[in-house]
Amino acid sequence: MTDDLFKKIIDDLATLQFTGRIAPLTNNEPLLDDRIVGFIAYARKRCPLSFLDLTTNGTLLTEELLQELFAAGLDRLTINDYRKDRHKHPFRPSPRLHRIVEFAKKMFQRKIYLIPRSSLGYLS
Repeated sequence: MTDDLFKKIIDDLATLQFTGRIAPLTNNEPLLDDRIVGFIAYARKRCPLSFLDLTTNGTLLTEELLQELFAAGLDRLTINDYRKDRHKHPFRPSPRLHRIVEFAKKMFQRKIYLIPRSSLGYLS
């Protein structure tokens, strides 16, 4: 998707005073697109009452990117576990989950708190 098309869609939603869920780049891995933080920031600025939502496999997620996404206005980041054996071992969490928990601990230790309407989820 081009920047212009994304902005047009968001601008059209802003004209409608949209307050629903906006989930950019749902048909692929959103963290592969280096524009994602800017997309989130633009959507938050133009549609301040919308719910900004991303789903990722978490592979490319870093502590810095996590902070940037929430600082840009993301409301929820869901990390989905796409391992082939996830149903054979439902009580064995993905190594990605441990990394995300460590990110959250570091953020808490540094007194970087997520705003109340933010959430971080994990799906298996």
